[in-house]
Amino acid sequence: MLFERITMKFDSLESLRGVAALLVALSHSSFLYGQQHVFIANAGVFVDFFFVLSGFVMAFAYFDKVREGMPFSRFILLRFGRLYPLHLLTLLLWVPYVLAKGYAFHVLHLGEMDPWVKNSPLRFVYNIFLVNSLGFDNDLGWNAPAWSISVEFYTYIVFFFFVLLLRPVYRPVFSLILSVLSYAALVYVARDDPHTLLYTYKYGIFRCMGGFFLGMFVYHLSQRSRIQLKAFPASLIEVALLLIACALIAESHHKAMQLPVFPVFAVIVYVLSIQDVGVVSRFLKMKWMVLLGTLSYSIYMIHMLVFVLAANIWQYVLKLPVSSMTHREGGSPFKVIDTPYADLINLGLIALVIVISYFVYHRFESIFRDSFRRLALRR
Repeated sequence: MLFERITMKFDSLESLRGVAALLVALSHSSFLYGQQHVFIANAGVFVDFFFVLSGFVMAFAYFDKVREGMPFSRFILLRFGRLYPLHLLTLLLWVPYVLAKGYAFHVLHLGEMDPWVKNSPLRFVYNIFLVNSLGFDNDLGWNAPAWSISVEFYTYIVFFFFVLLLRPVYRPVFSLILSVLSYAALVYVARDDPHTLLYTYKYGIFRCMGGFFLGMFVYHLSQRSRIQLKAFPASLIEVALLLIACALIAESHHKAMQLPVFPVFAVIVYVLSIQDVGVVSRFLKMKWMVLLGTLSYSIYMIHMLVFVLAANIWQYVLKLPVSSMTHREGGSPFKVIDTPYADLINLGLIALVIVISYFVYHRFESIFRDSFRRLALRR
């Protein structure tokens, strides 16, 4: 799953997912000083790391079970229970915010645009049915990060029948072929777009399937590896990979530099899955880092509302200036608040997101996940 809990064998991957979730959260902050760092501005590409890791984890957890006859009803209940409850909770949390924004806009004449344009009832229905990124609409609405949950859920279904139908003849290279075909489809549909391959509400399914089945191939590859590295060479490889990834991500606002990021993510997952003695692995295996990974789904789903509320409190409650309004991919309006206190504010907001995520994970996410798991096992 996009944010499935990984066994202790892969704790470094779990932690890295948490770091990626925090970087995605920071990329959505309105608070900056001068200009947002290019690495943070491009951190949305870490969603593709989630997709690659998801394919790896799903193959680890379910490939053999599906081949051995796991019922689809049990499989989909487990996946639905992991994804949907938190998705629904965060979606419902947006309702009072949007109602308050609508009242402020129509009655108090506050705000730059009608919030019901972006957060329409129809888009709410799309989110309810997890079709918000399957090409039904021309923008993201409500909890924007949920676009990846939409494509992830339907990729699960493709995964199940891909493994089931090819069971008699399956070879690991088949998953690599499907990944390449998915990425080829993504490149094709983006052929007239000079700016990006990182589609969300349209064609995001190709982006997800490309990463997912690439991760599945990496899982098969890791199971055939018998590499025993010592600490020094492992550290060199890990640090080199992270530096390469950071360099590519910093340039990923260029369309031509986006595609190479995906295989680099796959190599990172591979390296961290076959050994854990390098300096990066050892750091990622620290308990507080693993905790970030455990909270990563809650962080990812909750952060947007926290950052949006903070920007509105700054503008309408504290009456402090907003530097400008800009637009992100898909035409989504985005406040820019230029302040010398941006780093301190962002640090505080990230801490708040982590605290809220800790509470949500223990009081909601894990409870519903376990409830659906018990239901699936009874069936």
